[in-house]
Formats: sequence, C-alpha cells, structure tokens
Amino acid sequence: MRGLRRLMAIVSGVAMLPFLAILATVGLAALFGCDVNEGGPQACMALGTDWGGFLSSLLTFGWLGLVTIPFLMGIFVIWLSIEAFVWWRKRRKARRLIEDEAA
Repeated sequence: MRGLRRLMAIVSGVAMLPFLAILATVGLAALFGCDVNEGGPQACMALGTDWGGFLSSLLTFGWLGLVTIPFLMGIFVIWLSIEAFVWWRKRRKARRLIEDEAA
C-alpha cells in the first residue's frame, strides 16, 4: 500500500503542475510589473531580458489542467476504492480472528 500511496502523491503532483504554472506566471508578472494574457506575448522587460514569451507560454500551459484534473479525479476514485477494499479486508480478517478465538 505504501507504494500505491507514493504513486498517488506523484500523480497528484503532476496533475497540479498546470495550476502551479499559472500561479508562477501571475506571481512573476506581478513582480516584474507586466501584463500577461493568453492572446500572445507582450513585452515584459525585466532583469535585462524580455520575459513576455516565456510568461505567455507558461500561462497557456495552464490549459492543460482541463485534461489533468478529470484524470486526477478518476485516479482518486480508483485509489479510494482500493484503500476502502484493503481496509474492509483487514477489518474482516480481524473479526474472523476474534470469532475463532472465542469459539
């Protein structure tokens, strides 16, 4: 079960990457004092470099969340089902041991 939980943490992290990219874009744009939109790159000079193309691409990457979040929800339902089954099986086994000891 530990391996399954670790795998679920990794899958959840990957599924959240598009939203983290949006947060990073908004944070960098606010820090640099730039306007960013998905329509196309706008000039954003900071630290002697134009960051507009990078920020626009990073913002557009957020649309991948439309695919990853439903995928994450499906994987979560499967994971929850497996966890519930394992819990039920352990509980049933413990109950049988108690009944066998009492008999």
